[in-house]
Amino acid sequence: MFVELNKAGNSNTKERIDLLEKFDKVFGFHRIRSLMADREFVGEKWFKMLNKNDIPYYIRIKENTLLSWGEKTVSAKNLFGHLQEKQTRLVEKQMYEGTVYFAGTRSKAGDLVIVMTNKKLKAEKILARYRQRWSIEELFRKLKASGFHWENTHMKKSERLITLLIILCFALLIAFLLGKKDTIPWRKTIGYPLYSVFKQGLKNFQFLISHSLHDTINFILNLLNRLEK
Repeated sequence: MFVELNKAGNSNTKERIDLLEKFDKVFGFHRIRSLMADREFVGEKWFKMLNKNDIPYYIRIKENTLLSWGEKTVSAKNLFGHLQEKQTRLVEKQMYEGTVYFAGTRSKAGDLVIVMTNKKLKAEKILARYRQRWSIEELFRKLKASGFHWENTHMKKSERLITLLIILCFALLIAFLLGKKDTIPWRKTIGYPLYSVFKQGLKNFQFLISHSLHDTINFILNLLNRLEK
């Protein structure tokens, strides 16, 4: 689910809450397994809304975020700045009308990573859940430079842009399904698969459509029918 913003930059709190409420009307908040977001998506009203509706979230916060500590406030960096790579720390606080947990570590690049959640888990598990956010970055990378080159379009009308995005998301799903059914070659020299699932799916699609458009359509329909079941 998405909305078009008539501005540059990120959504604000109201726009994010409106989108979540739209999701709730269709699917219900209980269908949300976890919500991941980067450091731009924070705010008191936002966190209170997530806690109130018991929406599980794993959101990275900035190092200079102020946290209450007795009668004073300290920056998150003061609580986690001593950590070395692979070290973790968990801090529990009463904030935003609920109990929240802060898990911290230091990345290989030396950056301090602090993730906030409303779920009582070990620090390692909280950080692991947050790392799943990378799939969001990969989604947009596949839509843009590393896949369908969405930004190359010169469309300006909202209705056409929305239609195009829906088509591209459907194409991403098809590419994923076509790639997932195969065993992707493993390259020992680099220690990971030769292709991503997405790229393997595109290669499979190119092969199918070069032989028969009719058979390709039937193959995709069968894939979707199996997915539905």
